[in-house]
Order: sequence, then C-alpha cells, then structure tokens
Amino acid sequence: MNTVDQIEIAWKLYSRGVGVGEIALSLSVHRATVYRWIAGIKRAGCLRSFLKRYASAKKRARVTRIHPHAEILLKEQRRKTGYCGQKLVFWLKKKHGISLSVAHAYRLLKKHFVLSSKWRKWVKRPKLPQVTHPNQVIQMDGIDFGGIWVHTFVDCYTRRAHAVAVLDKTAASAAYAAEQAAAVFGSILWLQTDNGSEYGPSFDILTKGWYLNRRRIHPGCSNENGFVESFNRTVRKECLGWGKYRPEQQTKVQARLNAFLLEYHTERPHLSLNFLTPNEFMLK
Repeated sequence: MNTVDQIEIAWKLYSRGVGVGEIALSLSVHRATVYRWIAGIKRAGCLRSFLKRYASAKKRARVTRIHPHAEILLKEQRRKTGYCGQKLVFWLKKKHGISLSVAHAYRLLKKHFVLSSKWRKWVKRPKLPQVTHPNQVIQMDGIDFGGIWVHTFVDCYTRRAHAVAVLDKTAASAAYAAEQAAAVFGSILWLQTDNGSEYGPSFDILTKGWYLNRRRIHPGCSNENGFVESFNRTVRKECLGWGKYRPEQQTKVQARLNAFLLEYHTERPHLSLNFLTPNEFMLK
C-alpha cells in the first residue's frame, strides 16, 4: 500500500469518527503522521487538493559543504597513520579546526581506499534444538519505554513469560533481569537474544551459570525471536501502552507487569495452545 492510499484510508476513517490512535495502528504508521495528514487536508480544504499538493511536492536536494582541503588532509593522514574515521575526524578538528562528521569522513576515504568492516555479520550461529519440553529455549528481548527499559522472556514450548523493568539498557541491568527470569523458569537449556549491545561479552560473564547455552539470532532476522517479539506487542497493547515512563515510575511499572503476567498465565487463552492458558498447558 503506497502513501497516497494510506492518506485516503486515514481520512475516510477519521471522517467516520475513528480515533487517530486506531488509524495509526491499522495503517502501521506513527500517530503523529496521521495528525499531519489530517491537518494538511483541513488546511487544503479537501482531500483531492491535499493529495495533488502532496504528489507535486519535491524535497530540496541537500547540499553538503566541507572545507576544500579536508579530503586531501584525510587522505594523507590515513596513509601516514592508518587511523580510523573517528580518529581522523578528531585529528582534523584538533589540528586544523575543520569539523566533519564521521559518516562523511568515511565517504571521502572510500574514494581513495578499500575499506573493510571488522564486524563479522555472518558469524555461524549454533542451530537450536527442536523444542520438545519446557525451559528448553527461552527467548529474551527488551522494550524501550523512555526512562524505563523492560526485559521480556518467553518459553517457546509453554509460552510462559516474564518481564522485568530496569532503569537502563546495560549489560548489568540485562543480567539482573536474566537472574530474575532464571528464578522463575528454573534450569534453562538455551537462552536466545538479539545482537543488542546489552547482550555482549559482559552479559555472558555476569550471567554465567544461569543457563547452559546462549545463542544470538542472525542480524536482521527478528523472526527467529518471534515468540518474544509477539509478547512485546502484547505487553504494549494490553499492559503498558506506547507511552513513555519516568525512572521514578519503575515500581509502578513492575507492579502493572506483575498483575498482567498473572492474568496472562491464568486467564488469557492462547491460539497456539489451542485456547489454553500457559498454566493449563503446563498441567496437561
């Protein structure tokens, strides 16, 4: 669906009294975008005028101006020292007073050098075992709520879940959440996470002994963490919403999560469990 079709649908739904939040959710766009569309249509007088103006609008090409000697200085210093882009930008500012972004520095270097990334994108990941019993594979992820970061966990077999509210996105906070989850789930065979910075080597050191194996999903393959990604949407829709929370609200957020988890495990039916709750499924 292109943008013009989305604007037409958004205006029709708004004309029928549908809320902006529901429109944004149904079209998978930000609610601020829907507000801008509606305000633009009202200013234009009708939908057709707005679409005509929208289609003919052209964004002005961005002109980037840099110091004429920046490229020469970067090339010479790179050949002389082998500095990375960040160091070259710092050196250029300190020695010559020339300000340059790191991204632009790399674009200039790419014209004269063959740049190779040190990030090993396609590192071979261990294959996950076929899930046949509880606590065999626990998926872990996080949700950003502004001043609060919520770490979530889902058992791939029983769909049992857990959520811990922390104050920052660090390895220490992630390890604290993993410790709380280990106390709930018990012995974990595989803990699966994405490639976030909070799940780096420090996380492995801090959580040693709470699970037997850990696996990172392939970059760009969030579907490998599909169960916890789905649970994240459920937490937003049915518990905490899409707003932001302040750090001093951590206790309140955790209390709401605990109440939601109680309902989630004892009352909320799951389609994938044949309309059973996770606790009912565990009993069977």
